[in-house]
Amino acid sequence: AYLRIRGDWGNTSVAWVTADDTDWEQDENDLLSFSSQVSLGQDFDLYQTGEYIISSDRKDEENTLSYYYLNAGYDFKDHFRISLTYDRYDRIPYIEEVPDDTQYGEYDTGEVQVFKGYGLSPRLDIQMSETWRGYVRYRYRKTDDYGSREWHQYHGGVSCSDLIGFGVNASVFLNRSDDRDYETGFLRISREVGQSLSLSLNLAADRFSYPETVAAAAHVEDTWRCGLSGFYRITGDVTALLEYERVFGDEEMDREHRILFNLQLKF
Repeated sequence: AYLRIRGDWGNTSVAWVTADDTDWEQDENDLLSFSSQVSLGQDFDLYQTGEYIISSDRKDEENTLSYYYLNAGYDFKDHFRISLTYDRYDRIPYIEEVPDDTQYGEYDTGEVQVFKGYGLSPRLDIQMSETWRGYVRYRYRKTDDYGSREWHQYHGGVSCSDLIGFGVNASVFLNRSDDRDYETGFLRISREVGQSLSLSLNLAADRFSYPETVAAAAHVEDTWRCGLSGFYRITGDVTALLEYERVFGDEEMDREHRILFNLQLKF
């Protein structure tokens, strides 16, 4: 069941969902899904969406706000924008323990756990000129999956739509936590060739303070990435993207070639 209301202020919607008679009993529940988008004047806007579990086969999940996302922003004289994002989740099931005599696929006798966490992120966007803009963002995350963790993430970047005929995007991302620290830097230089083709040169670097894998692969401390991409507008309804990336790790076995091709048709 679904209801949506629109007005000059924005829109809001609510939906009732019932899942019953499924293969896994833990997926059977009644939940309420909601979202709204509100604008006050030309400066303030707010968007939120969420999911509330009303009843469930697992009693400990009843009356639980299983997912929520909120983003609110305010514009100052077209040059500055301050926004705040909050998100939380409390229901992504996984199997922690299954008895040895359980056959593959019969997981209902295992102990089912959930991922839990939330994040809070303020962000500042700056329009420095007609072609230059920048942003800085901080995000605090706390998660409860496989043990409690706290994350501090810092993200910043600048972009220029026309630098002597080229488009430029650059950003830096830093992640800090008890057991996983890493940094990533990214630079993209792009140029339009005619009205149908866009070419880009992409460069990136990564540094890891802890192993990114628990498998037998070697501990990768840093990588370099470089790539080329082309976006071609074949017609108004058909576009194609081709991207190639070369990864250079600090170990010979960690060097990779990556190719992406995407074709889009609009009907």
